[in-house]
Amino acid sequence: MRSNLKFLNIMMAFWALTIIALMLAALLHVNSLLATLNLRVEIMLVMAIFGVLCASIPVFLITQGKTQEKTLQGSIRAQQQRFEDALSTLHQGVCIFSADQTLIYANPRYFSIYGLSASLAKPGLGLQDIIEARIENGVYPGTDPDEYRRSFNGSNRNLDGTAKLITLNNGKIIEMRSRATRDGGWITTQDIVTARIESKQKLIEQKNLFDTAISNVPLGLCMYDCDGKVVVNNDLYARMYGLSPALIKPGTTHAEIIDLRIESGHFPDGLPSEYRDRDFAWSNAHNEDELEILHLQTGRVIEAKRHKMTGGGWLTTHEDVTERLAAREKITTQNNRFEAAIAAMSNAFCMFDKNRNIVVANDKYARIYKLDPAVIKPGMNLKEVAELRIKNGCYQGKTPEEYLEIIKGVGNKIHGKPYTYELNDGRHVRVIEYEIAGGDMLSLHEDVTTSTKSQFVLREQNQVLGEAISIMPQGMALYDADKNLLLCNDRYSTFYGL
Repeated sequence: MRSNLKFLNIMMAFWALTIIALMLAALLHVNSLLATLNLRVEIMLVMAIFGVLCASIPVFLITQGKTQEKTLQGSIRAQQQRFEDALSTLHQGVCIFSADQTLIYANPRYFSIYGLSASLAKPGLGLQDIIEARIENGVYPGTDPDEYRRSFNGSNRNLDGTAKLITLNNGKIIEMRSRATRDGGWITTQDIVTARIESKQKLIEQKNLFDTAISNVPLGLCMYDCDGKVVVNNDLYARMYGLSPALIKPGTTHAEIIDLRIESGHFPDGLPSEYRDRDFAWSNAHNEDELEILHLQTGRVIEAKRHKMTGGGWLTTHEDVTERLAAREKITTQNNRFEAAIAAMSNAFCMFDKNRNIVVANDKYARIYKLDPAVIKPGMNLKEVAELRIKNGCYQGKTPEEYLEIIKGVGNKIHGKPYTYELNDGRHVRVIEYEIAGGDMLSLHEDVTTSTKSQFVLREQNQVLGEAISIMPQGMALYDADKNLLLCNDRYSTFYGL
Protein backbone atom coordinates (compact mmCIF):
# COMPACT_ATOMS: atom_id res chain seq x y z
CA MET A 1 0.00 0.00 0.00
CA ARG A 2 2.92 2.33 0.77
CA SER A 3 4.49 1.68 -2.69
CA ASN A 4 1.20 2.53 -4.41
CA LEU A 5 1.05 5.85 -2.54
CA LYS A 6 4.62 6.78 -3.58
CA PHE A 7 3.89 5.93 -7.21
CA LEU A 8 0.85 8.20 -7.14
CA ASN A 9 2.90 11.11 -5.76
CA ILE A 10 5.57 10.67 -8.45
CA MET A 11 2.98 10.66 -11.20
CA MET A 12 1.37 13.85 -9.84
CA ALA A 13 4.74 15.62 -9.75
CA PHE A 14 5.54 14.52 -13.28
CA TRP A 15 2.15 15.84 -14.40
CA ALA A 16 2.80 19.24 -12.79
CA LEU A 17 6.21 19.60 -14.43
CA THR A 18 4.70 18.71 -17.77
CA ILE A 19 2.11 21.48 -17.36
CA ILE A 20 4.83 24.01 -16.55
CA ALA A 21 6.82 23.02 -19.64
CA LEU A 22 3.78 23.35 -21.83
CA MET A 23 3.03 26.78 -20.34
CA LEU A 24 6.54 28.01 -21.00
CA ALA A 25 6.36 26.78 -24.59
CA ALA A 26 3.05 28.54 -25.02
CA LEU A 27 4.51 31.72 -23.52
CA LEU A 28 7.38 31.78 -25.97
CA HIS A 29 5.04 31.21 -28.87
CA VAL A 30 2.68 33.98 -27.79
CA ASN A 31 5.64 36.29 -27.18
CA SER A 32 6.67 36.07 -30.80
CA LEU A 33 3.23 37.02 -31.93
CA LEU A 34 2.72 40.06 -29.71
CA ALA A 35 3.58 43.43 -31.25
CA THR A 36 3.78 45.70 -28.30
CA LEU A 37 5.84 45.56 -25.14
CA ASN A 38 3.03 46.36 -22.73
CA LEU A 39 0.86 43.56 -23.87
CA ARG A 40 3.83 41.20 -23.74
CA VAL A 41 4.53 42.16 -20.10
CA GLU A 42 0.96 41.58 -19.05
CA ILE A 43 0.79 38.24 -20.69
CA MET A 44 4.10 37.18 -19.19
CA LEU A 45 2.86 38.25 -15.79
CA VAL A 46 -0.26 36.15 -16.15
CA MET A 47 1.70 33.21 -17.37
CA ALA A 48 4.15 33.51 -14.48
CA ILE A 49 1.34 33.49 -11.96
CA PHE A 50 -0.19 30.45 -13.63
CA GLY A 51 3.21 28.75 -13.62
CA VAL A 52 3.60 29.33 -9.87
CA LEU A 53 0.21 27.80 -9.30
CA CYS A 54 1.12 24.81 -11.41
CA ALA A 55 4.40 24.36 -9.55
CA SER A 56 2.64 24.40 -6.19
CA ILE A 57 0.46 21.44 -7.16
CA PRO A 58 3.15 18.74 -6.80
CA VAL A 59 4.27 20.25 -3.51
CA PHE A 60 0.71 20.02 -2.25
CA LEU A 61 0.36 16.52 -3.53
CA ILE A 62 3.59 15.34 -1.92
CA THR A 63 2.57 16.87 1.42
CA GLN A 64 -0.87 15.30 1.18
CA GLY A 65 0.73 11.93 0.34
CA LYS A 66 2.91 12.05 3.46
CA THR A 67 -0.14 12.85 5.57
CA GLN A 68 -2.01 9.92 4.06
CA GLU A 69 1.01 7.69 4.61
CA LYS A 70 1.11 8.61 8.30
CA THR A 71 -2.62 7.97 8.59
CA LEU A 72 -2.22 4.65 6.82
CA GLN A 73 0.65 3.65 9.08
CA GLY A 74 -1.44 4.49 12.13
CA SER A 75 -4.32 2.42 10.78
CA ILE A 76 -1.97 -0.51 10.14
CA ARG A 77 -0.58 -0.29 13.67
CA ALA A 78 -4.14 -0.18 15.09
CA GLN A 79 -5.15 -3.20 13.05
CA GLN A 80 -2.02 -5.05 14.13
CA GLN A 81 -2.77 -4.26 17.78
CA ARG A 82 -6.34 -5.48 17.43
CA PHE A 83 -5.00 -8.64 15.76
CA GLU A 84 -2.58 -9.24 18.63
CA ASP A 85 -5.27 -8.52 21.24
CA ALA A 86 -7.58 -11.03 19.58
CA LEU A 87 -4.90 -13.76 19.42
CA SER A 88 -3.91 -13.16 23.02
CA THR A 89 -7.41 -14.13 24.18
CA LEU A 90 -7.37 -17.50 22.40
CA HIS A 91 -7.01 -20.64 24.50
CA GLN A 92 -4.73 -22.05 21.81
CA GLY A 93 -1.13 -21.09 21.47
CA VAL A 94 -0.44 -19.33 18.12
CA CYS A 95 2.92 -18.47 16.60
CA ILE A 96 4.21 -17.37 13.18
CA PHE A 97 7.71 -18.13 11.96
CA SER A 98 9.57 -16.75 8.98
CA ALA A 99 11.38 -18.82 6.39
CA ASP A 100 14.65 -18.46 8.34
CA GLN A 101 12.99 -20.00 11.46
CA THR A 102 12.75 -16.76 13.42
CA LEU A 103 9.68 -15.71 15.36
CA ILE A 104 7.41 -13.12 13.77
CA TYR A 105 4.61 -13.29 16.33
CA ALA A 106 3.46 -15.50 19.22
CA ASN A 107 0.62 -15.02 21.70
CA PRO A 108 1.27 -15.53 25.45
CA ARG A 109 -0.56 -18.87 25.46
CA TYR A 110 2.02 -20.38 23.10
CA PHE A 111 4.71 -19.99 25.76
CA SER A 112 2.55 -20.68 28.84
CA ILE A 113 1.72 -24.16 27.51
CA TYR A 114 5.34 -25.07 28.16
CA GLY A 115 5.54 -23.11 31.42
CA LEU A 116 7.58 -20.29 29.83
CA SER A 117 7.25 -16.55 30.38
CA ALA A 118 5.38 -14.53 27.75
CA SER A 119 8.26 -12.03 27.84
CA LEU A 120 10.14 -14.40 25.52
CA ALA A 121 7.63 -13.66 22.75
CA LYS A 122 9.79 -11.18 20.86
CA PRO A 123 10.05 -10.96 17.07
CA GLY A 124 13.36 -12.31 15.82
CA LEU A 125 13.66 -15.04 18.46
CA GLY A 126 15.00 -18.20 16.83
CA LEU A 127 13.13 -21.49 16.85
CA GLN A 128 16.18 -23.20 18.31
CA ASP A 129 16.16 -20.70 21.19
CA ILE A 130 12.55 -21.63 21.96
CA ILE A 131 13.44 -25.33 21.92
CA GLU A 132 16.34 -24.79 24.32
CA ALA A 133 14.12 -22.73 26.63
CA ARG A 134 11.64 -25.62 26.81
CA ILE A 135 14.40 -28.12 27.51
CA GLU A 136 15.88 -25.89 30.19
CA ASN A 137 12.41 -25.56 31.79
CA GLY A 138 12.02 -29.35 31.69
CA VAL A 139 8.77 -29.37 29.71
CA TYR A 140 9.09 -31.06 26.33
CA PRO A 141 7.98 -34.26 24.57
CA GLY A 142 9.73 -37.51 25.46
CA THR A 143 12.67 -37.95 27.77
CA ASP A 144 15.63 -37.37 25.44
CA PRO A 145 16.44 -33.68 24.77
CA ASP A 146 18.60 -34.54 21.75
CA GLU A 147 15.80 -36.54 20.19
CA TYR A 148 13.50 -33.58 20.77
CA ARG A 149 15.99 -31.27 19.02
CA ARG A 150 16.25 -33.61 16.03
CA SER A 151 12.47 -33.74 15.71
CA PHE A 152 12.49 -30.10 14.58
CA ASN A 153 14.52 -30.77 11.47
CA GLY A 154 12.88 -28.78 8.70
CA SER A 155 12.87 -31.74 6.33
CA ASN A 156 10.41 -33.71 8.44
CA ARG A 157 8.12 -30.87 9.50
CA ASN A 158 4.46 -31.46 8.60
CA LEU A 159 2.99 -28.21 7.20
CA ASP A 160 -0.29 -29.42 5.70
CA GLY A 161 -2.46 -28.53 8.70
CA THR A 162 -2.88 -32.12 9.88
CA ALA A 163 -3.39 -32.48 13.63
CA LYS A 164 -0.54 -34.12 15.53
CA LEU A 165 -0.76 -35.24 19.14
CA ILE A 166 2.28 -34.66 21.34
CA THR A 167 2.60 -35.99 24.89
CA LEU A 168 4.79 -33.83 27.13
CA ASN A 169 6.87 -35.31 29.90
CA ASN A 170 4.59 -33.69 32.47
CA GLY A 171 1.65 -35.77 31.22
CA LYS A 172 -0.09 -33.08 29.19
CA ILE A 173 -1.24 -33.91 25.67
CA ILE A 174 -0.82 -31.19 23.02
CA GLU A 175 -2.61 -31.02 19.68
CA MET A 176 -0.42 -29.19 17.15
CA ARG A 177 -1.28 -28.04 13.62
CA SER A 178 1.18 -26.31 11.27
CA ARG A 179 0.55 -24.76 7.88
CA ALA A 180 2.99 -23.16 5.43
CA THR A 181 2.74 -19.46 4.56
CA ARG A 182 3.39 -17.88 1.13
CA ASP A 183 6.71 -16.38 2.15
CA GLY A 184 8.21 -19.77 3.08
CA GLY A 185 7.47 -19.56 6.78
CA TRP A 186 4.71 -21.28 8.72
CA ILE A 187 2.03 -20.69 11.31
CA THR A 188 1.50 -23.11 14.19
CA THR A 189 -1.39 -23.55 16.65
CA GLN A 190 -1.08 -25.65 19.80
CA ASP A 191 -3.76 -26.58 22.32
CA ILE A 192 -3.81 -28.66 25.51
CA VAL A 193 -6.28 -31.49 24.82
CA THR A 194 -5.44 -33.75 27.78
CA ALA A 195 -8.96 -33.67 29.23
CA ARG A 196 -10.54 -34.20 25.82
CA ILE A 197 -8.29 -37.15 24.96
CA GLU A 198 -8.81 -38.72 28.39
CA SER A 199 -12.59 -38.24 28.11
CA LYS A 200 -12.52 -39.77 24.64
CA GLN A 201 -10.48 -42.70 25.93
CA LYS A 202 -12.92 -43.19 28.80
CA LEU A 203 -15.81 -43.17 26.35
CA ILE A 204 -14.00 -45.78 24.25
CA GLU A 205 -13.36 -47.91 27.34
CA GLN A 206 -16.98 -47.55 28.46
CA LYS A 207 -18.17 -48.50 24.98
CA ASN A 208 -15.88 -51.54 24.98
CA LEU A 209 -17.20 -52.54 28.40
CA PHE A 210 -20.77 -52.02 27.22
CA ASP A 211 -20.15 -54.04 24.04
CA THR A 212 -18.52 -56.80 26.09
CA ALA A 213 -21.40 -56.78 28.56
CA ILE A 214 -24.20 -57.03 25.99
CA SER A 215 -22.21 -59.62 24.04
CA ASN A 216 -22.10 -61.86 27.10
CA VAL A 217 -25.69 -61.36 28.17
CA PRO A 218 -27.46 -64.74 27.79
CA LEU A 219 -30.35 -62.94 26.08
CA GLY A 220 -30.89 -61.55 22.62
CA LEU A 221 -30.95 -57.79 23.13
CA CYS A 222 -31.93 -54.96 20.78
CA MET A 223 -32.72 -51.29 21.38
CA TYR A 224 -34.80 -49.26 18.93
CA ASP A 225 -35.23 -45.51 18.65
CA CYS A 226 -38.59 -43.75 18.30
CA ASP A 227 -38.50 -44.34 14.53
CA GLY A 228 -38.16 -48.09 14.94
CA LYS A 229 -34.49 -48.18 13.93
CA VAL A 230 -31.83 -50.24 15.66
CA VAL A 231 -29.61 -48.31 18.07
CA VAL A 232 -27.62 -51.21 19.49
CA ASN A 233 -27.94 -54.99 19.57
CA ASN A 234 -25.89 -58.06 20.37
CA ASP A 235 -25.06 -60.98 18.06
CA LEU A 236 -27.30 -63.41 19.94
CA TYR A 237 -30.33 -61.34 18.93
CA ALA A 238 -29.59 -62.17 15.29
CA ARG A 239 -28.48 -65.78 15.73
CA MET A 240 -31.58 -66.62 17.77
CA TYR A 241 -33.60 -66.17 14.58
CA GLY A 242 -31.10 -67.85 12.25
CA LEU A 243 -29.64 -64.56 10.98
CA SER A 244 -26.07 -63.42 10.48
CA PRO A 245 -25.11 -60.63 12.95
CA ALA A 246 -23.81 -58.65 9.96
CA LEU A 247 -27.39 -58.23 8.70
CA ILE A 248 -28.52 -56.26 11.75
CA LYS A 249 -26.72 -52.96 12.20
CA PRO A 250 -27.55 -49.58 13.73
CA GLY A 251 -30.14 -47.97 11.47
CA THR A 252 -31.79 -51.23 10.40
CA THR A 253 -35.56 -50.87 10.77
CA HIS A 254 -37.69 -53.23 12.80
CA ALA A 255 -39.78 -54.00 9.70
CA GLU A 256 -36.64 -55.07 7.83
CA ILE A 257 -35.69 -57.43 10.67
CA ILE A 258 -39.17 -59.02 10.58
CA ASP A 259 -38.76 -59.60 6.83
CA LEU A 260 -35.36 -61.22 7.43
CA ARG A 261 -36.87 -63.58 10.03
CA ILE A 262 -39.64 -64.57 7.64
CA GLU A 263 -37.11 -65.15 4.87
CA SER A 264 -35.03 -67.40 7.14
CA GLY A 265 -38.12 -69.33 8.30
CA HIS A 266 -37.76 -68.26 11.94
CA PHE A 267 -41.21 -66.84 12.60
CA PRO A 268 -44.26 -68.02 14.59
CA ASP A 269 -46.82 -70.46 13.26
CA GLY A 270 -49.23 -68.89 10.82
CA LEU A 271 -48.98 -66.72 7.75
CA PRO A 272 -46.12 -64.19 7.38
CA SER A 273 -48.65 -61.37 6.98
CA GLU A 274 -50.26 -62.34 10.27
CA TYR A 275 -46.87 -62.23 11.97
CA ARG A 276 -46.17 -58.77 10.53
CA ASP A 277 -49.52 -57.42 11.71
CA ARG A 278 -49.23 -58.98 15.17
CA ASP A 279 -45.67 -57.77 15.65
CA PHE A 280 -46.58 -54.25 14.49
CA ALA A 281 -49.42 -54.12 17.02
CA TRP A 282 -47.15 -55.53 19.73
CA SER A 283 -44.36 -53.01 19.05
CA ASN A 284 -46.78 -50.08 19.08
CA ALA A 285 -48.65 -51.08 22.22
CA HIS A 286 -49.03 -48.32 24.81
CA ASN A 287 -48.22 -50.54 27.78
CA GLU A 288 -44.89 -49.98 29.47
CA ASP A 289 -43.96 -53.67 29.39
CA GLU A 290 -45.15 -56.47 27.17
CA LEU A 291 -44.41 -60.21 27.11
CA GLU A 292 -44.95 -62.52 24.17
CA ILE A 293 -44.21 -66.22 23.74
CA LEU A 294 -43.25 -67.05 20.15
CA HIS A 295 -43.56 -70.68 19.01
CA LEU A 296 -41.39 -70.62 15.89
CA GLN A 297 -41.94 -72.90 12.94
CA THR A 298 -38.51 -74.36 13.63
CA GLY A 299 -39.81 -75.80 16.90
CA ARG A 300 -37.96 -73.33 19.10
CA VAL A 301 -39.83 -71.25 21.69
CA ILE A 302 -38.77 -67.63 22.24
CA GLU A 303 -39.83 -65.46 25.17
CA ALA A 304 -39.80 -61.83 23.98
CA LYS A 305 -40.10 -58.90 26.36
CA ARG A 306 -40.53 -55.27 25.33
CA HIS A 307 -39.96 -52.25 27.55
CA LYS A 308 -40.97 -48.76 26.49
CA MET A 309 -38.29 -46.12 27.06
CA THR A 310 -38.74 -42.52 28.10
CA GLY A 311 -38.63 -40.23 25.10
CA GLY A 312 -39.68 -42.91 22.63
CA GLY A 313 -38.17 -46.14 21.41
CA TRP A 314 -38.12 -49.49 23.15
CA LEU A 315 -35.82 -52.21 24.40
CA THR A 316 -36.49 -55.86 23.62
CA THR A 317 -34.96 -58.96 25.14
CA HIS A 318 -35.35 -62.38 23.61
CA GLU A 319 -34.67 -65.67 25.37
CA ASP A 320 -34.76 -69.15 23.89
CA VAL A 321 -36.81 -71.00 26.51
CA THR A 322 -37.25 -74.23 24.57
CA GLU A 323 -35.12 -76.34 26.91
CA ARG A 324 -36.43 -74.56 29.98
CA LEU A 325 -40.05 -75.23 29.07
CA ALA A 326 -39.24 -78.85 28.24
CA ALA A 327 -37.51 -79.25 31.60
CA ARG A 328 -40.40 -77.53 33.35
CA GLU A 329 -42.88 -79.83 31.67
CA LYS A 330 -40.77 -82.83 32.65
CA ILE A 331 -40.63 -81.65 36.27
CA THR A 332 -44.37 -81.01 36.24
CA THR A 333 -44.96 -84.55 34.99
CA GLN A 334 -42.68 -85.95 37.66
CA ASN A 335 -44.39 -83.89 40.34
CA ASN A 336 -47.80 -85.07 39.19
CA ARG A 337 -46.61 -88.67 39.35
CA PHE A 338 -45.07 -88.10 42.76
CA GLU A 339 -48.23 -86.47 44.10
CA ALA A 340 -50.35 -89.30 42.68
CA ALA A 341 -48.04 -91.81 44.34
CA ILE A 342 -48.12 -90.25 47.79
CA ALA A 343 -51.87 -89.70 47.49
CA ALA A 344 -52.31 -93.41 46.85
CA MET A 345 -50.19 -94.43 49.81
CA SER A 346 -52.02 -96.25 52.59
CA ASN A 347 -50.03 -94.37 55.21
CA ALA A 348 -50.06 -90.70 56.11
CA PHE A 349 -46.99 -89.13 54.52
CA CYS A 350 -45.14 -85.90 55.35
CA MET A 351 -41.68 -84.65 54.43
CA PHE A 352 -39.95 -81.90 56.43
CA ASP A 353 -36.81 -79.91 55.59
CA LYS A 354 -33.95 -79.48 58.04
CA ASN A 355 -35.81 -76.60 59.73
CA ARG A 356 -38.86 -78.86 60.12
CA ASN A 357 -40.95 -76.98 57.60
CA ILE A 358 -43.29 -79.07 55.48
CA VAL A 359 -42.02 -79.83 51.98
CA VAL A 360 -44.87 -82.07 50.90
CA ALA A 361 -47.67 -84.00 52.61
CA ASN A 362 -50.61 -86.09 51.49
CA ASP A 363 -54.19 -85.59 52.62
CA LYS A 364 -54.05 -88.64 54.92
CA TYR A 365 -51.46 -86.84 57.07
CA ALA A 366 -53.97 -84.08 57.80
CA ARG A 367 -56.95 -86.39 58.23
CA ILE A 368 -55.23 -88.76 60.63
CA TYR A 369 -55.08 -85.82 63.04
CA LYS A 370 -58.55 -84.54 62.09
CA LEU A 371 -57.16 -81.51 60.21
CA ASP A 372 -58.35 -79.91 56.96
CA PRO A 373 -55.93 -80.97 54.14
CA ALA A 374 -56.23 -77.46 52.69
CA VAL A 375 -54.63 -76.08 55.86
CA ILE A 376 -51.51 -78.24 55.71
CA LYS A 377 -49.35 -76.48 53.10
CA PRO A 378 -45.66 -76.50 52.13
CA GLY A 379 -43.68 -74.12 54.32
CA MET A 380 -45.74 -74.70 57.46
CA ASN A 381 -43.59 -75.49 60.47
CA LEU A 382 -44.04 -78.60 62.60
CA LYS A 383 -44.80 -76.37 65.60
CA GLU A 384 -47.70 -74.79 63.70
CA VAL A 385 -49.07 -78.26 62.94
CA ALA A 386 -48.75 -79.12 66.64
CA GLU A 387 -50.74 -76.03 67.61
CA LEU A 388 -53.53 -77.03 65.21
CA ARG A 389 -53.56 -80.53 66.72
CA ILE A 390 -53.83 -79.07 70.19
CA LYS A 391 -56.87 -77.04 69.12
CA ASN A 392 -58.74 -80.10 67.86
CA GLY A 393 -57.55 -82.36 70.69
CA CYS A 394 -55.43 -84.77 68.66
CA TYR A 395 -52.12 -84.72 70.48
CA GLN A 396 -50.07 -86.99 72.72
CA GLY A 397 -49.27 -86.33 76.32
CA LYS A 398 -51.42 -85.32 79.20
CA THR A 399 -51.22 -81.56 78.60
CA PRO A 400 -50.55 -79.30 75.61
CA GLU A 401 -47.35 -78.14 77.30
CA GLU A 402 -46.11 -81.71 77.56
CA TYR A 403 -46.91 -82.28 73.89
CA LEU A 404 -45.01 -79.16 72.80
CA GLU A 405 -41.97 -80.38 74.72
CA ILE A 406 -42.24 -83.72 72.90
CA ILE A 407 -42.42 -81.88 69.56
CA LYS A 408 -39.16 -80.05 70.30
CA GLY A 409 -37.34 -83.37 70.28
CA VAL A 410 -38.85 -84.68 67.04
CA GLY A 411 -36.15 -85.41 64.51
CA ASN A 412 -33.26 -85.14 66.98
CA LYS A 413 -32.81 -88.93 67.06
CA ILE A 414 -33.98 -90.53 63.85
CA HIS A 415 -33.34 -94.30 63.86
CA GLY A 416 -35.83 -95.56 61.28
CA LYS A 417 -37.61 -97.81 63.75
CA PRO A 418 -41.38 -97.67 64.31
CA TYR A 419 -42.86 -96.42 67.58
CA THR A 420 -46.45 -96.06 68.68
CA TYR A 421 -48.05 -93.37 70.80
CA GLU A 422 -51.57 -92.87 72.08
CA LEU A 423 -53.50 -89.72 71.36
CA ASN A 424 -55.63 -88.15 74.04
CA ASP A 425 -58.74 -89.11 72.03
CA GLY A 426 -57.90 -92.79 72.60
CA ARG A 427 -56.46 -93.62 69.20
CA HIS A 428 -53.05 -95.16 68.61
CA VAL A 429 -50.67 -93.96 65.86
CA ARG A 430 -47.56 -95.78 64.71
CA VAL A 431 -44.77 -93.51 63.37
CA ILE A 432 -41.62 -94.30 61.38
CA GLU A 433 -39.13 -91.47 60.71
CA TYR A 434 -36.34 -91.59 58.13
CA GLU A 435 -33.48 -89.13 57.77
CA ILE A 436 -32.83 -87.83 54.25
CA ALA A 437 -29.63 -86.21 52.94
CA GLY A 438 -29.25 -82.59 53.98
CA GLY A 439 -31.06 -82.97 57.29
CA ASP A 440 -34.54 -83.47 55.82
CA MET A 441 -36.94 -85.95 57.45
CA LEU A 442 -39.55 -88.29 56.02
CA SER A 443 -42.33 -89.24 58.44
CA LEU A 444 -44.91 -92.03 57.94
CA HIS A 445 -47.99 -92.18 60.20
CA GLU A 446 -50.53 -95.02 60.51
CA ASP A 447 -53.63 -95.30 62.66
CA VAL A 448 -53.15 -98.67 64.43
CA THR A 449 -55.96 -98.26 66.96
CA THR A 450 -57.87 -101.37 65.77
CA SER A 451 -54.85 -103.65 65.60
CA THR A 452 -53.61 -102.39 68.93
CA LYS A 453 -56.95 -103.17 70.57
CA SER A 454 -56.98 -106.63 68.96
CA GLN A 455 -53.55 -107.34 70.31
CA PHE A 456 -54.69 -106.21 73.74
CA VAL A 457 -57.74 -108.55 73.66
CA LEU A 458 -55.54 -111.40 72.48
CA ARG A 459 -53.13 -110.79 75.30
CA GLU A 460 -55.99 -110.86 77.81
CA GLN A 461 -57.36 -114.10 76.34
CA ASN A 462 -53.92 -115.69 76.46
CA GLN A 463 -53.58 -114.64 80.07
CA VAL A 464 -56.95 -116.23 81.01
CA LEU A 465 -56.12 -119.41 79.12
CA GLY A 466 -52.76 -119.61 80.85
CA GLU A 467 -54.32 -119.25 84.26
CA ALA A 468 -56.98 -121.93 83.44
CA ILE A 469 -54.58 -124.66 82.26
CA SER A 470 -52.19 -123.96 85.09
CA ILE A 471 -54.75 -125.18 87.67
CA MET A 472 -55.80 -128.33 85.80
CA PRO A 473 -55.00 -131.58 87.65
CA GLN A 474 -53.96 -133.29 84.44
CA GLY A 475 -50.88 -132.60 82.45
CA MET A 476 -51.69 -130.77 79.22
CA ALA A 477 -49.61 -129.94 76.21
CA LEU A 478 -50.31 -128.37 72.77
CA TYR A 479 -48.22 -129.21 69.71
CA ASP A 480 -48.29 -127.80 66.15
CA ALA A 481 -48.45 -129.85 62.97
CA ASP A 482 -44.70 -130.32 63.04
CA LYS A 483 -44.92 -131.65 66.60
CA ASN A 484 -43.32 -128.57 68.07
CA LEU A 485 -44.42 -127.73 71.61
CA LEU A 486 -46.53 -124.64 71.72
CA LEU A 487 -47.99 -124.68 75.22
CA CYS A 488 -47.97 -126.89 78.36
CA ASN A 489 -48.88 -126.58 82.04
CA ASP A 490 -46.71 -127.22 85.03
CA ARG A 491 -48.30 -130.62 85.63
CA TYR A 492 -47.18 -131.87 82.23
CA SER A 493 -43.65 -130.60 82.80
CA THR A 494 -43.48 -132.42 86.11
CA PHE A 495 -44.57 -135.75 84.60
CA TYR A 496 -41.79 -135.73 82.06
CA GLY A 497 -39.15 -133.88 83.97
CA LEU A 498 -39.17 -130.93 81.65
